[in-house]
Amino acid sequence: MMIRKSAISKVGLFDEDFFFYGEDLDWCWRFKEKGYQVVYTPITKIIHYKGVASGIKPASSHLSKATRQSRKRALYESIHAMEVFYKKHYLTKYPFFINWLVLISLKILERIRLLSV
Repeated sequence: MMIRKSAISKVGLFDEDFFFYGEDLDWCWRFKEKGYQVVYTPITKIIHYKGVASGIKPASSHLSKATRQSRKRALYESIHAMEVFYKKHYLTKYPFFINWLVLISLKILERIRLLSV
């Protein structure tokens, strides 16, 4: 990401409530809320082996040295990031029942994913 220092001064740094996932999504969301344009350039090429650090992506599992415990933590943090993002940006926009459904669904997804490790 390339961001002007003046924009960072207005938006702030990464939210520390996001531990391992979601911090970039939240940051871009906050830039958009402040009126900045978030631009994606599809011609830019970057090699990123998804899941190597966490060990949770099958395509890169042969490159990862993550332990089973590390993989479980990464899966938990991925769901936790979704929950933090939802509560921060959507909780006040929807009625109780919708919020309840979303948050319960995240808990169910967490259980399913943790059983797969």
